[in-house]
Amino acid sequence: MESLDYLYNLMDESIITILGYDFTHEYLKDEFISRLKHYNVGEINSSFDVKSTIRDIKLDSILGDGRECEYLVLDTMDIIVKKEDAGMSKALNIKMILETFRTELLRKWDEQNETEFGLDFDDPQSHQQIKFKPDYKLLVTSPTYRTVGKELNFGGRSFSGGNHSLYVADLAGVITKDKLFEKPYIKLIKNRSGSNKVDISIEDIIKTANRDRKINSILPK
Repeated sequence: MESLDYLYNLMDESIITILGYDFTHEYLKDEFISRLKHYNVGEINSSFDVKSTIRDIKLDSILGDGRECEYLVLDTMDIIVKKEDAGMSKALNIKMILETFRTELLRKWDEQNETEFGLDFDDPQSHQQIKFKPDYKLLVTSPTYRTVGKELNFGGRSFSGGNHSLYVADLAGVITKDKLFEKPYIKLIKNRSGSNKVDISIEDIIKTANRDRKINSILPK
């Protein structure tokens, strides 16, 4: 089983990462996110403007507390299907919105790093390969639910809103566990840059999340 640092390195090389969770593990998902430099996108619909969000983040970093942001965090439950989009399934709405994120993040990086040969070539001045590292990456979190059959190989579960989002993602994993009394872990189910037959230990996240839950349970309301 690999460490969290292994997962962080994969996320750093990805534009879009998806993390699935069931509601019994939602507190672990929240702890995982809290350790990242992130911005919660909140509720959006198909007319959402990625550029406006990026502009707001930059303004907040200048005028606010100056905190850095590396990840835009979006939960699929916060994607609202408008009446005029009702003819399109929520799964396709999610896929379309994620494709919009990818296009905008790639376009912005292209504008900042464009060379006369394009992005597929080495830097003509230094003769070194250009490393892709966008200003922001997208972390999508999604509840999962049990399905009949084995649509995906993570215990017969599927993402809320459907699995179309997997086609857009570079990296995807699910917080799960194999047996009742075993500790949860993250099972990779997609890794565009390598093997997805990898399990990630989240023991440190479990310890911290359980400690915080105990503290909160004894604090006065």
